[in-house]
Amino acid sequence: ILMVKHGPVVPYISSVTDTSLESVLKEALILLELRFESFDVDGAGTISLDELLQGLSISGFVFRKEDIQNIFNYVDVDQSGALDFAEFFALIYLWIEKYPNAIIYFFRIPENQTAIARAFQNLVVIMKKYDADGSRRLSRSELDHMFSDLFPAYVKSGQYNQVVRDLFSDQRKDLSLRSLVMVFYGVLSKAAGSKLRGRYIPQLADQTAAADTTKNLLTVQRGLQVLEEDFRRLDATNDGLLHFEELVAGLARSGSSDARIDLINRLQRAFLDVDKDNSKCLDFFEYVSLAFVMSKTGSYGDLASACADKAAVKTAFLVLLMAISRRGLHDR
Repeated sequence: ILMVKHGPVVPYISSVTDTSLESVLKEALILLELRFESFDVDGAGTISLDELLQGLSISGFVFRKEDIQNIFNYVDVDQSGALDFAEFFALIYLWIEKYPNAIIYFFRIPENQTAIARAFQNLVVIMKKYDADGSRRLSRSELDHMFSDLFPAYVKSGQYNQVVRDLFSDQRKDLSLRSLVMVFYGVLSKAAGSKLRGRYIPQLADQTAAADTTKNLLTVQRGLQVLEEDFRRLDATNDGLLHFEELVAGLARSGSSDARIDLINRLQRAFLDVDKDNSKCLDFFEYVSLAFVMSKTGSYGDLASACADKAAVKTAFLVLLMAISRRGLHDR
């Protein structure tokens, strides 16, 4: 995990000597926040499978792609094809629970490994203690009891109640461990002098539906604008259609020759899949479909390496996927 300070890049090393629960959780959340940021290459606030595998490969990741993909799909509860901060925590937690020594692939520095392990142990202990009915989830009353016991100052100040209202529109819903972590993340990032930035806290749950819809429409609009720009740039013959050769010319060129061959093969399969009229070229709407398929199996940057705003495309697709998921329309 790297931090940039006045130019030089230095590793963040956990050095907290205070073993209070608040300090332990804060330190772990700082590490998780920094690690999430390092994986989130395009800065979209989510991590695709491709971004995750690329980040892990730098750390000497030796597990099969299928192993990490299975856990990735399991924790991707909204089926968006990308992980938010809570899902990222769940992935690390489950992976380390299954393969304890694998913590080195996420946190290479021993002090950071210790900080994460200590926090995870504390989370398990307090979850068991306050989960009165043994459901492995916390009701709102159990959550209130926990915070009143462990963090009374945040309850008294109103910060705790505000965070819970902001994060969860349904106050009756029981919370899983990952949801509990998001409550801690929200509360502790608001603490005075906290090093936690809280940049991955979800948008407020109490926004009006109209404001939420407007924001989503603007997000999709921006993504389509970027896709239009990329389409025009890739269209070397300026005929309003993209041929396979034009798309190959726009592919990312970094990596080994084997990786490029794999990328071209992936593009060819996706091209054939979206070329519904078998015209051997793509119009703009087919290109959007191609961009979506390539994003799901890797990243949009693979397809359009010169894209000026890859995050906008990724975020637009995520907004659409989450809207589809909420309406139960995945199969359609």
